[in-house]
Amino acid sequence: MVSSGEGKPKEVDVRCTVFKRAMDQVYNLKVKQSRQFYNEVLNKYPSFCFSLNAFEDELSAKLGVKECLQHDLLVPYPVMAEKAGNYVAVFKTTVMITKGKTTALTGITVEEGNFKTEHSIKDEQILGLLSVNIFIILAIYVKIRAKESQKDRSSKELKELILYKALFIESDRNLF
Repeated sequence: MVSSGEGKPKEVDVRCTVFKRAMDQVYNLKVKQSRQFYNEVLNKYPSFCFSLNAFEDELSAKLGVKECLQHDLLVPYPVMAEKAGNYVAVFKTTVMITKGKTTALTGITVEEGNFKTEHSIKDEQILGLLSVNIFIILAIYVKIRAKESQKDRSSKELKELILYKALFIESDRNLF
């Protein structure tokens, strides 16, 4: 999210018109118009966002949305705003994490140089964690978890051990 204001947008009392289907919810709708609307959503937008403007009969779409929202079949994308005169932009993307790299599958490319921030991370330990490959952390976690399953060790100690080993391996790898 990028904002020209404080960076803390709030929901506005404007009717939401953009929705996405909740993939994990199933419910048999009672009203015929709601069922027709939901079937049209399933056919045209199985996993993507849609706007109510895309439907021919907007009145029945509004009725269908109401029942679908009551039963959590749709996820709304609410209208967010800051104080008057400020601009807010939200960039979302779908990424694929593979062994060698992270690839953006959807979304627009954002030039990070165009945006300035007043905040930065100064803690060296956190900066070190951000540079660690996530697969190393997962591999160490699985290995330690298997060893520690027999022993009674607190989760805090386990997390500290994982982070320590991950940082040690990553810093050791950077030396070569």
